[in-house]
Amino acid sequence: MQTNSASAVSYQVCYDAFGNQKSTAGAPSSPFGFVGAAGYQQDSDSGLMLLGHRYYDPSTGRLPTRDPAKDGGNWHDYCQNSPLALIDPNGHCFFLILGIIAAAVAVYGIVHTIITTIHEANNGVKEKQAV
Repeated sequence: MQTNSASAVSYQVCYDAFGNQKSTAGAPSSPFGFVGAAGYQQDSDSGLMLLGHRYYDPSTGRLPTRDPAKDGGNWHDYCQNSPLALIDPNGHCFFLILGIIAAAVAVYGIVHTIITTIHEANNGVKEKQAV
């Protein structure tokens, strides 16, 4: 979705999981599509999307060029054919969306435990001082 200077919606597009456009409304004001936080640039002539370093073909769900790192068994697949759980912001590697969320929740839990422990320790010291 894109908005204009008056904050009104000027362009809206709906994609499927692999990046194929399902519906559009309005006219885009930018060459950049929206794929989560990745914002791929779409080539209007070829229909391919530029993922930073490699092009991606949403009609096939594959990258036309092989992975330069030669990582894994399939050097042309996009996010191991799992675009709902993984993202590939630059065409070189994918990230597990759920893994990132799980790591953030774990860090929050650790920080929360530390803060609670410090708070309880400070309250114990104040109670002793009051007696």
